[in-house]
Amino acid sequence: EGVRRLAVARLLSDSSAGEDTLHRALEILQKDPSMVVRSAVCRKIGPRINEAALTILAEYTARPTHPLYGPCLVGLVSSWSSPRRPRPSSKAAYELSLQRLRERPPGHRTIPRAVISALSWAADPSMRRRQPWVEQQALLAVLGELIADRQVHWRVRTDAVDLATKLGCTAGFLAAKSRQYDGATGQDAVVQRRLIQAMQVLESP
Repeated sequence: EGVRRLAVARLLSDSSAGEDTLHRALEILQKDPSMVVRSAVCRKIGPRINEAALTILAEYTARPTHPLYGPCLVGLVSSWSSPRRPRPSSKAAYELSLQRLRERPPGHRTIPRAVISALSWAADPSMRRRQPWVEQQALLAVLGELIADRQVHWRVRTDAVDLATKLGCTAGFLAAKSRQYDGATGQDAVVQRRLIQAMQVLESP
């Protein structure tokens, strides 16, 4: 298993940029007996995405119960939210990423923190200049939904607060989310404190 994971890293490295290596990586993604190895492909394939890869990631992220849902969602987001130049399939991957993040079913808690980490590249102005179809308000709307959803892990929600601030949200945006946590206890109260702290930073002179 460890050897195959190393093989995946080599196949998807910047120095192995041919379509043949991508095709081999996609075969591993679909057929390898180890979910650990297949997960590694999901997480690393983003910067090399093409139509074939996008089709597979779309299939594996269509059901949150799929064992590869989390790592493939990370790969889907990192296919466009990255310091690299966009590929022809990047815009479609961006649109699918937002769709997947919006359509979380009730009670779903498996949005990985790595998704927010990957999304953080969208706060880089140079990335948005390369990809003008990445819409700040659309990203903020999705982050707002994640922040407000108490079924999402609290660390993902606090990360989303931090990223929304970097993306230029307003104090009013944060205040509206904070009001939804009035009376919160436990980890939900931690999320509200993060919202209040971020709001205070924006309102400070």
